[in-house]
Amino acid sequence: MRIGKLLPMTFIALPLLFAQAPPGGGEYWPKEIDTSEIHLVLYQPQVESWKGDRLEARSAVIVTLHGGSTQIFGTVSIKARTEVDKEARLVALEDITVKEADFPSASSLQGKLLKAVRESLPSWPRTVSLDRLLADLAITQTETQAETVRLKNEPPKIILSYVPAVLILIDGEPVYRAVEGTPFTRVVNTPALLLFDSAAGTFYLDGGSWWMSASSLNGPWTAAANPPQDLEGIKQELTKAEEKESPQASAAPSPVPAAAQGNPPAVYVSTVPAELLITQGDPE
Repeated sequence: MRIGKLLPMTFIALPLLFAQAPPGGGEYWPKEIDTSEIHLVLYQPQVESWKGDRLEARSAVIVTLHGGSTQIFGTVSIKARTEVDKEARLVALEDITVKEADFPSASSLQGKLLKAVRESLPSWPRTVSLDRLLADLAITQTETQAETVRLKNEPPKIILSYVPAVLILIDGEPVYRAVEGTPFTRVVNTPALLLFDSAAGTFYLDGGSWWMSASSLNGPWTAAANPPQDLEGIKQELTKAEEKESPQASAAPSPVPAAAQGNPPAVYVSTVPAELLITQGDPE
């Protein structure tokens, strides 16, 4: 189990994970140490840096104060000088010091716990597996490299509707292509059948058993009372053309699904990544 800067949420899972570790002794971790003030469970150090013979690492710990039963979870940051025995595949840790400790669930005891952990140092194990440390160092280096990669983590736009609704996603700004022999252009960078009549300044959206119209992509969208007759012809021609190009595909493009009681749903159009959340009426 790798650890980082532990947050309170992290501790929810720690007891179960720790309990799965083999008992102390030999090359097994965790190690259990008793002092006059605490019972300490120490988990194998995880390397943060290892330059020359200087090692910096972080260990998960569980501290129980004598006379109490509450387990206090935390981490300690350590520094040590290393001596490597390549034949035995062991690393000796010398001059171990505890730089700092973090016990988020017991901030008022932070100083006392740090002092107690430092006083337990003489009983700490002085050797660790070379192969384990090298594997851990490789993971740390990989994580460090990953942190330098800039990722796009912007959340999508969230749209909340209290009535049945559909979300029409357009991949970026609309790209229009003329529909030959008609006054309409089609928005081609969306899976929906979305047409625009530039002369009338009206958008039309295929709703299956009806056409929906709006003067702007942002709506409001309503069921068109008298849609142009050309729309059904365009829909049929586009469907035939796409079925011919891809016989295995279902008729495309997909119409807007019907809402309950045959009423048209509310329509939201987005040119950026978005998610639609729908409640059954007002939130309760």
